[in-house]
Parts: sequence; structure tokens; C-alpha cells
Amino acid sequence: MNGKVIISAVSLILVVGVAIGVVCAVHKNGEDPEVKTQQRSLQVMCQNADDQKLCHETLSSVRGADAADPKAYIAAAVKAATDNVIKAFNMSDRLTTEYGKEDGTKMALNDCKDLMQFALDSLDLSTKCVHDSNIQAVHDQTADMRNWLSAVISYRQACMEGFDDENDGEKKIKEQLDVQSLDSVQKVTAVALDIVTGLSDILQQFNLKFDIKPASRRLLNSDVTVDDQDTLHGSLLLIAAFG
Repeated sequence: MNGKVIISAVSLILVVGVAIGVVCAVHKNGEDPEVKTQQRSLQVMCQNADDQKLCHETLSSVRGADAADPKAYIAAAVKAATDNVIKAFNMSDRLTTEYGKEDGTKMALNDCKDLMQFALDSLDLSTKCVHDSNIQAVHDQTADMRNWLSAVISYRQACMEGFDDENDGEKKIKEQLDVQSLDSVQKVTAVALDIVTGLSDILQQFNLKFDIKPASRRLLNSDVTVDDQDTLHGSLLLIAAFG
């Protein structure tokens, strides 16, 4: 009896060992279906991105069942841009406390905080568009999303231009703000913008073929409220004033 138990135990160990070996071999050879799906999706989503490496890094959190869903990648890109803008807003606030004694520096940093808030408003519109719509509706609003994402990049640029480069103190703070936050705002938002700009081609490669119509440049009332439109309009007017 003991001999049979020992043989059974050894057999079980061998079976488990073989199974683990097969799993390891599959992963090693890159043949795991989920990994292959994610890798292919990343290639498609990032095909138009100027910064391929950053695009892959930004979207790499999309896994599992979402790996074949283009909307999940768009949502990840918008979230990454939002996270970076929040970081820039918080840093502007902190630097205001640390270096806001001089009027010029304080004004530039306060302007940056306002501009980053406007950027968050634009990204909030993008987030609502992605989360509250199916992928075809998102596609139909690509022109609006391009406008919102482009506005974020413009707000970042306006923030940078608010500092006086001839003032050594302001120039130093500007460089610190750019290196530690604003540069990432620019680059990550550009990734999201590249994806949205090439969305028609991307969706076709996901075998999602819609009737390709010129995307509306008007906000769709079913997805965006009048208050949202007023917020964006007011923000764009303010950036013009800052510029």
C-alpha cells in the first residue's frame, strides 16, 4: 500500500513538473495568447505615435480581457495624461508656497495652476467621451477629442511662456517645473493625441469597420452637457488671454 502511495505521489510530481515546464515554455516562446494579443494590440495602437517607447509604456497596463479592446487603450492614454496634469498642478501649488514671495514668480505659478485646471477640464471631457460611449461613438467624436487634447498641450505651453527667462529665479523654477512635470504632460498627451488622430485606421485593424464619416467638430449633446461646452469655451478664451 505504501509503495502505491509513493508511486502515485511521484507520478503527481512528474505531471505537475511537466505542466509547469509547458507553461514556462509557452511564455518563453511568446506564445501565450493573452501576451500575443496585448503585443499585437500595442503595435496597432502605437503605430502612429512619434514616441513608440513611451506609447508602449503608457498603454502596457491594459491586460487580460481588455487587451483586445481599443477603447481600453484610449482610456489608459487619457488617464495617463490626466495623472501627469494633476502632478503638474500639485507641483505648481507647492512651488508657489516655496518661491511665491516675488510677484513675478507668484503670478507665473498661479497662472500655471489655473492653466493646469483648464487642462483637467479638457481631459475630463475626453474621459467622459471614452467612458460613456461605445467605440463607434468615440470614433465619431475624434475631432472633439483632438481639440480637447490639443488644448492640454497649449495650456502646458502657455504655462511655460508665463515665466520671465531673463529673471534667473523664474527661469530656474520654470526649468524645474518642466523637467519634473510639464515635459511629461506634453509627451504623454501627445501619445493620446497620436492615437486619437489615427483612430479610423486603428479600428480597421481591430476589424471594427464603421461607415467612415467626417467626425463632427461639434460637441454631441447626448454625451456632453451645455455646462461642459461652456467650460471648454471659457477655458479656450482664457488661454488666448494668457497667450
